[in-house]
Amino acid sequence: MNVHNRYAKIGAVSKEGKEYNQVTLPKNVVIGDKNLESGRIYPLDNYIYPNKFNQNLTTVQFLEDQNVRVNLNDGKFMMVNAKELTDAVDLANKNYLEENREKMAEAEKAEKETAKSKENTRTRSKNEEVEM
Repeated sequence: MNVHNRYAKIGAVSKEGKEYNQVTLPKNVVIGDKNLESGRIYPLDNYIYPNKFNQNLTTVQFLEDQNVRVNLNDGKFMMVNAKELTDAVDLANKNYLEENREKMAEAEKAEKETAKSKENTRTRSKNEEVEM
């Protein structure tokens, strides 16, 4: 299962000084009729690590038939199948990217225009210095 780094804490330290890992489930992670948004899981060190192909992601590894404890916001917990959880997170990630692809493209375009404008300003400044 891959989550954006903002949802993962690797090596966080509790008030008591104990180290732990935490993954907060992103928006729209739904299994059955239950929305697990903001639910938390606490993977062991050997099963959570930076994604080796995308520096913005953290990977959590499960056995396919494993049951995973998800701590819910209401103080309760729910056991879910790891494959179902992974599929639900993948779907939420895909939907998020599709919904925000246009916004990201617009932001990238604006960033390029700003960079081009700055470069034009620098070029004009250099030309003015040469003319003096």
